[in-house]
Amino acid sequence: MQALEGLYAGLDAIWNTEFPKTCSRCGQVYQNIQDYFDHTVPPTDSTGLMGVDADEIDQNQVGLYRNCHCGSTLMAFCRDRRDFSESGIRRRELFEQLLQQLMEVGIPREHGRNQLLRALKTGKLSQLEATLQSAQQRNA
Repeated sequence: MQALEGLYAGLDAIWNTEFPKTCSRCGQVYQNIQDYFDHTVPPTDSTGLMGVDADEIDQNQVGLYRNCHCGSTLMAFCRDRRDFSESGIRRRELFEQLLQQLMEVGIPREHGRNQLLRALKTGKLSQLEATLQSAQQRNA
């Protein structure tokens, strides 16, 4: 399924703007989002999502924090919508390209946007995959 492979590659490209990430305490390196999810521990008392208000650069961000095996807390910025840096602009461009791919197979823009955001937030692609397969079957 070529369209699905393209979506996976695009989601990886967005996440890869945050990686590799190194724990400042023990030096453990997390190469990509999957490595980050697989080798860190989610907080026990929350979702791990946290709003970050960066007044000094006039940006608001949402970060995903998890704990390294050494106990140190790490933060990955999973949605950085007001980031005007080169990587922030690239993330938005990639996201828009993925959204266009979904719309081309008949998925409404808002639904596709929500599916992409959910996949980026959770790292789970099952709902996005089901949505894409359903749209492709309708078009067949």
